[in-house]
Formats: sequence, C-alpha cells, structure tokens
Amino acid sequence: MLEIAFSRALKRHREAILLVAAGLASLAVAVVLVIGRDAKASSLVSGLGIYALLYGTVLVLFSLRQSAKSGFRYCDAGHIPMFGTRLDLIVFQQELTMRSPYGLEIMDNCTTCPVREERLFCNLPAESIAALQRIKSTSTYPKGAMLFVEGQDSRGAFILCKGKAKLYTSSAEGRTIILRIAQAGEVLGLTSTIANRPYEATVELLEPAQVNFFPKADFLKFLAEHGEASMHVAQQLSLNCSGAYEEIRCLGLSASSGEKLARMLLNWASPVLKRGAKDVRITLSLTHEEIAQMIGSSRETVTRLFSDFRRRQLISTKGSTVVLRDIPGLRAMLE
Repeated sequence: MLEIAFSRALKRHREAILLVAAGLASLAVAVVLVIGRDAKASSLVSGLGIYALLYGTVLVLFSLRQSAKSGFRYCDAGHIPMFGTRLDLIVFQQELTMRSPYGLEIMDNCTTCPVREERLFCNLPAESIAALQRIKSTSTYPKGAMLFVEGQDSRGAFILCKGKAKLYTSSAEGRTIILRIAQAGEVLGLTSTIANRPYEATVELLEPAQVNFFPKADFLKFLAEHGEASMHVAQQLSLNCSGAYEEIRCLGLSASSGEKLARMLLNWASPVLKRGAKDVRITLSLTHEEIAQMIGSSRETVTRLFSDFRRRQLISTKGSTVVLRDIPGLRAMLE
C-alpha cells in the first residue's frame, strides 16, 4: 500500500521533483567550480541552479494545492526516504469519497453509504443494494439544473442522494405552482416510470446535488426481482399521495394567504418541533416568488406577510434563516 501511494505521489509531481533535483545538482557543480577557481562559470551555473530549484519548489506547492482543491484527502501514511529527506505520503481515498466541482462529497458506492439505513428506499438488504449499485449511474448537478420536464417521456427514476429540488407544474399562460420540495433520499419520477407515462411535473434543483439515475427497463426488472424494494416503492408512493392530499387541503381550505404561510412554516419546522427543540430555526431555500407559487399567492403578498409576521414577533429573519419565535401564535392562525 505504501509503495502504491508513493508511486502515485512521485508520478503526480515528477516534473517538479526533477526540476528541484536539477537545481540541487547545478548548485553542487557550482561549488566544484568555485573550488577550481572558475568564478565566472560558477556564477552562471549557480544562477541556473537557483532558478531551477525555486521554479521546481513553486511547481510542487502549486501541484499540492491543486490536488487539495480537486478533492484529494491527505493522511499520514508513513515516511519514505528520498534524496536524503523524508516525504509525507499523499493517499487519495478513491474508494470512499470523491469531490465534485460543486463542493459535494460524492458517495459513489451505495453499499458503503453511511446514511443508507436512514433513507426509505435505500434501506434494503445487502443483496438488493448490490443489484441497485450495478444499474445506477451517479451524476452531480449545479443549482438550477432540471432533471426532467413536465410532459417529457419518462426515461427512468432518480434518487436525490444529496440536495433539494422543487417539483412544479405550469399552465399554458405561464402560471406556475410548486407542488412540493423534495428532500435528500427521495425517489423522483417514480410514478411515471412505473406507469410508463410522461413525467407529470418538472424537477429543478434548489442547490448543488448528487443524483443517481436508474434506466426504466433496468429499474422495473430490479423491482420485479426484489420484493422488499417493491414494498419500499409502495411506501414512497403512499407518502407522495399523503403529501399531495395535505397540499390540496392547505390550498383549498385555508382562509387567507397568511394562514397558508403560517401552515407552510410550521410544516417545514415539524422535524425540529418533533425533537422538542426550543430554538426553532429553518433555512429558506426558496425566494419569495417561489413561496408565492407554493401557497397560490403573489410575491408582493408574501413579502408583506413576512414583514407582518416580524412586526407581530411571530418570526425573526436573518438572511435565509427564519426563527419561529411564537409557535403558539402561528398555530392559532390555523384555527
């Protein structure tokens, strides 16, 4: 293992190391020339040697910096004697994690994912996860990327491993309603893939994300061969249906936009409220325009409601963070 790591490090910095070696050799020749009383040649050789030494050192430092930016993880794996010095080994942890251009630590292997047991669909037996691993492809996307568009023929299912996404539908006149916000661990495009129908909504990422894609034919074959995975799919579809009922109830039965906004804030804070936390903070990943699309209102109304909530000390805001200061007051708006 040490020999492999050393070989990789040497290959990665070969040119820089050769320059440093050439610089040291030139300085040694310069010393010999000084002893031989050839000052002019000694000055020339020593100048070239110092230049090569400095340039090689700069290349080594630049190469190390680029490696760190690219996601190399460093560990003290031992020391190897070289050119009379001892170099720390640089080991790239390729098997566990990779770093994407968007700063995400990518889990490319589903079988070693540390949060697999916390996710509804991914919490499967080892045999099923291994089969899932064989048919999936992993990609990273920037904020604003679209996984699929409403009306597009379904190509397969997507698992949102990291990040958030909004699902929305639009009318011919350009009006948009955000159906829900998908969290990490959710399977997207599931209904369309199983029913062999076009995607019923557009999915747009709200932040950089890792997404695993499963082609339709392979995914359906996987479900047919692994009964427990099919049960997890049924549970996911049931949760989606329950969430849709809640959204319809919120939009149809709420008397005012203020009530809709209060209900939405409480729903987003429900995981924190279940833990009994006193300081309830939520981070808004949506703009006022997008919140308006969720509650069926206008951006101006949402902005006015946030100002009203702050004035009544129901909430406080700092940037994208919202602190729910009066939970009973917000709940009273729903009655």
